[in-house]
Amino acid sequence: MTLSRSLFATAIGLLSLVWTSCQSVPKLPPPVPVKIEGLSVVSGVFQGRIEAYADVTGYLSNGASQLLEPRQWREGYRLYIELTEQPPGDGVVGTTALVPFQRRIPIEIGGLAPGVYLIHVNGKEEHLEIDGAGLRPAADRGQFL
Repeated sequence: MTLSRSLFATAIGLLSLVWTSCQSVPKLPPPVPVKIEGLSVVSGVFQGRIEAYADVTGYLSNGASQLLEPRQWREGYRLYIELTEQPPGDGVVGTTALVPFQRRIPIEIGGLAPGVYLIHVNGKEEHLEIDGAGLRPAADRGQFL
């Protein structure tokens, strides 16, 4: 009797596992770019190290969306930062109003040669100059590409 009870319990456990794994999990829609309203590039020296940041303001499409980690890449003297949001999955209800956000994003500048760089964030653009004396927004020196 004990063997048949343990086999029965094992069979029930396996069936519940199969049932759980067969249930559909709602899929999230793909991430989408966020709407950027403002972009400014700031730079400075912190503990002897030169750093640059992109200060970004914009809007998420609704209250249930989440801002994802930015993605950065470089093409020559152009530095790209892509900001995306994860819209909610099916059945999740959030506010339909735009939700403002602001974010400071460290710009990866390690190993860059001196010059004027274009910083692109979701269609907005600013300049950043790296010279022998340090790092500053290009507008401070009146130099543009």
